[in-house]
Amino acid sequence: MAPLGRLPGDIAIEKENVRFYFPVVTCIVISVVLSLIMYAIRWFTK
Repeated sequence: MAPLGRLPGDIAIEKENVRFYFPVVTCIVISVVLSLIMYAIRWFTK
């Protein structure tokens, strides 16, 4: 498994003097995990 922040689908562009990295898939994974945690907290506190 790839470490968090280097998942397939993350955008990484490296040229001579420029490095650009945007973790698209990592952001989506974190968002889904946090949403599930918040849903579970709300479900158990009813």
